[in-house]
Amino acid sequence: MIHMEILSEKVFGKVKLVRLTDYRYGVVTENGEIVVPFGKYVWIDYFERGLARVIKYTKDDPKPEKWGIINDKGMEVLPAEYDSIQGFYGKKSDTTRAWKDGASKLVILNDPIEFKETLCEKAFGNVKLVRLADYRYGVVTENGEIVVPFGKYVWIDYFERGLARVIKYTKDDPKPEKWGIINDKGMEVLPAEYDSIQGFYGKKSDTTRAWKDGASKLVILNDPIEFKETLCEKAFGNVKLVRLADYRYGVVTENGEIVVPFGKYVWIDYFERGLARVIKYTKDDPKPEKWGIINDKGMEVLPAEYDSIWNFMNRDSTRVVKNGIVSTVFLRDLNPNLEYSRIANEKHRG
Repeated sequence: MIHMEILSEKVFGKVKLVRLTDYRYGVVTENGEIVVPFGKYVWIDYFERGLARVIKYTKDDPKPEKWGIINDKGMEVLPAEYDSIQGFYGKKSDTTRAWKDGASKLVILNDPIEFKETLCEKAFGNVKLVRLADYRYGVVTENGEIVVPFGKYVWIDYFERGLARVIKYTKDDPKPEKWGIINDKGMEVLPAEYDSIQGFYGKKSDTTRAWKDGASKLVILNDPIEFKETLCEKAFGNVKLVRLADYRYGVVTENGEIVVPFGKYVWIDYFERGLARVIKYTKDDPKPEKWGIINDKGMEVLPAEYDSIWNFMNRDSTRVVKNGIVSTVFLRDLNPNLEYSRIANEKHRG
């Protein structure tokens, strides 16, 4: 029997990693039972999640250093045949990477461990969308933490504004394909219960649409996301005036970009020649209702500070009232692209 002095030891749960003075590594239980014989590996990393990287040398391979992963029972859950394995000790990591012959593959640190080839990976900010060779989708952080488990959804779209469409199947529904929206933290911000959701990746879009039972509703891609039924919508050129079920008005482009946020004004008139009257309330004014005019880009071309503004449908000018004084405003001064219409002006004067 050879007695060797211990150089270092560290406890991980019910096992202890031991390094002897002759630099041999081994793992023993709290009762002293050897689960990894000393000298089997030339190096053993610290355990994390019950797993540790190991290195061993082989005589037959021209590259003697081979890496693998063992569990705390001493089993080699990832064979020691890789050129390198990314460290995961001390990290909030559900995954790591193993390299062999210049190619890397994803290692999912489950129990049992999964070693999967990735078909594609794409980064979006602090997260990465991953598709495995078995066609399962998942989302991991840059530190390897899984935020969307692989296989939870049968498809995940690219992220835009921290949001992505997803599809999952349900056993109990005669229509198995259900759509939803997740955020980059893996939360289902729009439940996966819709028949379809309009795509918004790669678009300057603040909104999208979700369909269910033949009816569509507006989805405002805020944080948190808002799912609102629309009372009415009306298009004016490249923009659309929308009134939500909660009576908030807003203006969106044909691509879904919000040019007038919902609720900024308590009322928005129909657009006429690229202009629309608006009303908003102010807390500091004894007369809370203030009128203004916006253009179809959402700019307040006439400040919302008037007591009243006359309708200017089919006219070149309007009248504004402030503190009892009535003034005339020509629409050309608010929208320089407008041409003067003598017919409309004669109607106004008559």
